[in-house]
Amino acid sequence: MVPNDARHRVETLTAQVRGPVTVAAVAESLSAALAVVPVIATVSIAGLILDGPASRAHLWTWVLVAAVALVLGALCGIASSIVAHRADADLGLSLRMRLAGHLARLPLGWYSSDAAGKTKAVVQDDVAGLHEEVAHRKPELAGSVVAGLVVVVYLFVLDWRLALAVVALVTVAQLIRNFLTRKIIPAYGAVAGASAQMGSAAVELVQGITVSKVFHRADEDGDPTPDTAYGAHARFRRAAAEYADADENLTDNISTLRACTRATVAPGTVALIVLALATLLLATWDAKPVNIIAFLLLGLTLFDVTTPLYLNLILPKLRIGIPMPDKAQAMADRIGQILDVPQMAEPTTPATLPETEGARRVSMKNVSFSYDGQRTVLQGLDLELAPGTMTALVGPSGAGKSTIGQLLARFYDPTDGSIEIDGVPISTLDAQSLYGTVGFVFQDVSLLRATVRDNIALARPDATRDDIERVARAAQIHDRILALPDGYDTVLGEDAALSGGERQRLSIARTLLADTPILVLDEATAYADPESEAAVQDALSELARGRTLLVIAHRLHTVVHADQIAVLVDGAVTERGTHQELLDAAGEYAKLWQLQTTTIGARA
Repeated sequence: MVPNDARHRVETLTAQVRGPVTVAAVAESLSAALAVVPVIATVSIAGLILDGPASRAHLWTWVLVAAVALVLGALCGIASSIVAHRADADLGLSLRMRLAGHLARLPLGWYSSDAAGKTKAVVQDDVAGLHEEVAHRKPELAGSVVAGLVVVVYLFVLDWRLALAVVALVTVAQLIRNFLTRKIIPAYGAVAGASAQMGSAAVELVQGITVSKVFHRADEDGDPTPDTAYGAHARFRRAAAEYADADENLTDNISTLRACTRATVAPGTVALIVLALATLLLATWDAKPVNIIAFLLLGLTLFDVTTPLYLNLILPKLRIGIPMPDKAQAMADRIGQILDVPQMAEPTTPATLPETEGARRVSMKNVSFSYDGQRTVLQGLDLELAPGTMTALVGPSGAGKSTIGQLLARFYDPTDGSIEIDGVPISTLDAQSLYGTVGFVFQDVSLLRATVRDNIALARPDATRDDIERVARAAQIHDRILALPDGYDTVLGEDAALSGGERQRLSIARTLLADTPILVLDEATAYADPESEAAVQDALSELARGRTLLVIAHRLHTVVHADQIAVLVDGAVTERGTHQELLDAAGEYAKLWQLQTTTIGARA
């Protein structure tokens, strides 16, 4: 993304608070201008005193002007801060709600293994990182411009020669800063690169620590050498040393930058130049000694006053070809990248399922699907799930079994073909109708950091205690819940943790309470040990009653009683029938059955 586009992204995301931020910038400008008034009053009072007997009324008038300016300036500053920070809070809430709504409508394919970390970083860190852009950048820039203009104009009115000297001094200091900043950029890049290398080396070291300990080498004294298996220790040591060198180099450069820049506009430097030039002017030309006070006071502050102006307006124009990243632009770009991900298409006029009692029919017609648009996972699949029956999907890993379940859940849309419930394409149903009809028990169970009661009642928050306990008993998890520290009020993830099989049974209880007529079970006993597998199977039997079931199974012995078993190979159904029919056919299913029974026998 080019810089103009990145800045446009920032402006677009913050457009909703442009009005309040402008108000804050105006208030900050007034505050900055009023801050100069006490100095002007001080110089005026000094002039009155040096010119001779001064009228007490005139002196008190200037004192009153200074006091009023101080009070009004403080009030304007407070108002600017309050308005800007409230605008920042409003923007943060709005962006997080917008991101949450957008994330809820993204296809499952967007959520990779590291999506959670990236999403957290964007929703929490990047949105919060826009604080500087909204609450500070524009108000401070406006204050810098106004204060700088007021100071420079006032100094030129007093004495243009001294004013030129002070402005030249500040300009030289900023140019020194700019020159040294250009020199520092490679040092920043070196630190970033070294940090990334050290992070990778640290991950490699931790992941391979077992191998390193088992296959370590020892030196002549018998001590383990750091250059062990895979060279993980050696690489980490080199990466850490390179990072330390890069960091030291950056620190040296920054110290040089600060020292040279500050020395140029140090109080002693400013005072020396102003006093020397003033002495020359007093000796050769007409000049008012009292003006020296204004130049000493304001000359010391002009550098700091104009620094925001330099950083935001001047430096970007001078850094041609230098990669100086704008943090706000980078954050806005990451936020925009999530908001740019296409959402699942929602029907403008949702369809309605026909009224019926009990289970429903699922039809998959000529369904094809690809995750990336290149490799086809499913090709022309036709599958019928009769009401109240159990259909099992089996086959080798990678055949597309879980993909079918995810398509029925509409985590993705088919590339071609359609999936229908009682003749109604699921793409024409709204989310409430679809997920009120299709329930899921996946092998990876997601539990909220909430009470057991809330986790079970996820689909029905208004469920009664009796309803929750009824489904927990049916799912064979009630007794385990009562053994938790606070029973159904135990907060999972804080007060207690559940095993894989217990999590599965809790998920089954949740699905029982949802009471959907269609169920997708994706290897629901995958994480259950042999002892708890029986309890999970009993819970699944209770769950299956009177419903249309699609079971994705790797353990064939769990689906031998299925009404229909479909064998998938390379995304296509190669066989279908009952367990016995498929054994008699002596095809792919029979081979899988023979392989699994032989393996189980060998283990026994």
